[in-house]
Order: sequence, then C-alpha cells, then structure tokens
Amino acid sequence: MTSDALDVSGGAGGVIAKYDDMRSAAGGLDRIANGLTEREPVIGAVMRDGDLIESAVLSPGTAAQVAAQVTAATVGPHGLVVSAARLQATSLGLTVAVEAYQTLDDALARATTVGQAFATPAVLAGWLETEGMRITGGVLTGNVDLNDIPGLLAQDGKNLLYQNPWLVDGVINNSPAMMWALSAVAGPGGTALLGAWANREGAGFPPLSVQDATGDVVAFGGRFGLFRSGSGQAALVPPTPGQSPLVASKSMTAPTNLSTTMTGISELGRQPGTVRIFDVPQPDGSRRWVVEIPGTQVWSPTAGTNPVDLTNNVRLMAGQQTEQNDAIRKAMRLANIQPGEPVLLAGHSQGGITAASLAADPATRDEFHITNVYTGGAPIAGFKIPDDVNVLSIEHEQDAVPRLDGQDNPAGPNWVTVRRDPTGVVNHQGNAVDDTMETHDSSVYAGTADLVDKSTDPTVVRQRQSFEPFFTGTGNPPGVYQLTRDVP
Repeated sequence: MTSDALDVSGGAGGVIAKYDDMRSAAGGLDRIANGLTEREPVIGAVMRDGDLIESAVLSPGTAAQVAAQVTAATVGPHGLVVSAARLQATSLGLTVAVEAYQTLDDALARATTVGQAFATPAVLAGWLETEGMRITGGVLTGNVDLNDIPGLLAQDGKNLLYQNPWLVDGVINNSPAMMWALSAVAGPGGTALLGAWANREGAGFPPLSVQDATGDVVAFGGRFGLFRSGSGQAALVPPTPGQSPLVASKSMTAPTNLSTTMTGISELGRQPGTVRIFDVPQPDGSRRWVVEIPGTQVWSPTAGTNPVDLTNNVRLMAGQQTEQNDAIRKAMRLANIQPGEPVLLAGHSQGGITAASLAADPATRDEFHITNVYTGGAPIAGFKIPDDVNVLSIEHEQDAVPRLDGQDNPAGPNWVTVRRDPTGVVNHQGNAVDDTMETHDSSVYAGTADLVDKSTDPTVVRQRQSFEPFFTGTGNPPGVYQLTRDVP
C-alpha cells in the first residue's frame, strides 16, 4: 500500500543541530564571561583615581562608599569576578555535557552498525533449517535440494532484499572483514602481493574501512583491466532538434521545484553521457546555476567512452575524483559559471554520488561556489561536505543503492535526509513498486520529491527555502553537454 508519510532527519530540527546550538550557547557564555573579566580592571581602577584619593581627605565617608561599591561590583557575590566565574563554569559544563551526549550517540550508532554486520550471517543461517535444507522466513519455502538454492535465491532474491533492506548494510559493513579473511587465506606472501597491488591505486590492504575496501576492489580489478581511469572531456551539444531529443523535452525549461528537477534528471538519464546546466537569473541581476547529473547508464566493469558507468561508481565510492567529475567541471567552465555565483548540484543515484563528490572536493569548491546539493537514491554519507553547503537527500526505505555506503547520512544542521516507503507507487514504465530496483527508479523519486515539495514539516520547509532561489522557472534554455572518457 502506498504511503505518503515522510521520515525526516537532520536539519535545524536534528539532534546534531541541537548539539551545535548548545556548543554555540556555550561559546556565547564564555565570550560574555571574558568580557566581564576584561571590565574588572577598568572598574577597579576607580580606586586608584587621583581625584578620588584626594577627595578622601575632605570626605572620607563618600570615599568609603565608592570603595564599597567598587568592591561589590568587582569581587562581591554578584560582582564581575564571581559572575564571570559562574558563566565560565556553566559554559564548561555545557560543553562537557554536549561532548558526552554526542560521544554516547556515536557509540550507540557504531554498536548498531556492528550489530547489524554480525547479525547478517546469523540471520541468513537462520533461514536455512538443517532438516531437509528447508528454507523458511517467508522468502523461500519447501524442501529443496542444496543444488537448487542458487536458482531459488536468484528467483526470490529481490523479495529478500526488499523485505530486509538492512541486509545490504550488513554485507557492506562486513566488506573490510571479508578482505581480512582473504588476507588470512593468502598468507604473508599473498598479503604482501595484494598490498603492493593496492598501493598502486593509493589503497591499503587489508582495509580498515568500507571506502578502503572499495579502493582495494578498484586496485585488484585494475590487474585484470577493469575500472581503468583516463581523462574526462565535455562538449556543448548544439541546440538543434535533430541532434538532441532533449531539446524537445519539457524539462528544457528551468526547474520550478524539487520534483521537476528530479523529473528532468530522469529524462536526462535516457540520453547517454550528458549533463544539463541551467542559468537561473535573479531579481537583482545576479545568476545562479543548476547542474543536473543522471544515474548510471553502463554497467560493464570495463571502462568505456561514456563515464556515466560502473567504473565511475566504484571509483567514487573509493573516495576518488573521476573522469565524470573532471568532465562536469569542464562543462561548468564552458557554461561560463563565474566565481562566487551559487551552484546547485543535483543528481539521482550515481549522479547524486557525483554531486556529493564534487561538493566535498576542495579544488572544485575553490573554482565554483557550490552552495546546495540535492540527491535521490544516492549513497553519499561518507563524503565530507562542508557545513556551508545545504544538502537535501531523498532515500527510499527498500532501495539498496543508498545503503551501499553502509551508514546513515550525517544529521547536521545543513544536511536533511527524507525517507519514504514507496511500495505500490507506479513508475514511468507502469510497474507498481515491489522490488529494490523499482524503488530505485528516478521517476519514483520524482514522486517522493513532490511530497517533499508539499511537506509542512518545519525542518523540510526551512531546508527547502535554501533551494527556492534556484527554482524560479525562468531564464534561457539550458546547455546540454556531452561527457566522454578518454581511456589510455
């Protein structure tokens, strides 16, 4: 049954945002305390004023009153020194409390992740009953032969993942452990050889993180001609109907909200290896820019001329800058995006990973003023996107792809994640969503984006406001740029 309910995390209402507010309050108290401390010598200097000392001879009573008031104002029970000490103590206590709470939250999150990782094989094993190799758990039933299991899993595997999406988290989080197991099997000599292969790609073996494990996959695949890197290029597609079906697309007009942006990305995905860049004029005469990036189009592990492919995916998840990233930067230069002009990077699936990768790259940010990132169905939790970039991520509960990083998105004040169960939604092909690939469809994400556009949740509304200047629906038709990879 289709649900319109949205699960919102992060943003101004998120736990991490509250921690940041508490840290800010602690800093404010400390600054006030320092200000009071700086004032104390100024007020104390009154007692050393020459005129006051001379007047004490003529009016000792008045001088005594001034001395008492100065003493009360500086070192009295409500004076500057005591008040400053109290404020500093409160600031310190608040800071310690925040760090303790966040440390506990982080520890619980890690424990949950580790628990899921170790639970994965146990749960899978629980579905296999030794008596007659009966497979239960509502996924496969009946007495089957051991040789039949691979075929049955292939038949019902989509149901397994759809009903238990957390299994993806477990497998991904176990990937470093699997590499360590490979090291144990390979022995010292084999491990040294694998380590040498990994080092050529800047990876380490055995890995210490999911990103490191992905880097090892790139390195080992490279020994067999897979996931090869090259250079990225971009060229403007001439705006003639005969050369690009995108020119006749309804999305050639500037996006007006999150939903139309995702719809445009969905249409863009049907044109091999292209991105679309909108010039959005502002009322004050300045310009903003929207860069739309599609999801994966080629699933072969052998790198080809179209960089919107599996090679780009794997290298992005290994934390590398890729040929597609390079090509998009070149397209942005061709579009004449000037320094300081705000840029929104928007993408579905691989397009979202690419957007996050570009926003997290210092060199890209030095050249372009990236202020907003919008993703649908993209695993981007591992990217270190700066706090001054507003991020809005939409994820579907049963979609395996956003889980491929093995962790939840940060819940900071600049990063809002909206999740939904889209079961029963009909995609652009007329299929009702009931498996993990259909829930990943960009047209289904466009439908969820429509709900986000209409949401009255305060956190969503506040985050949406940072995107609204990009959605004026005005301006010239966008530039469509063909991306290519030169593979040596």
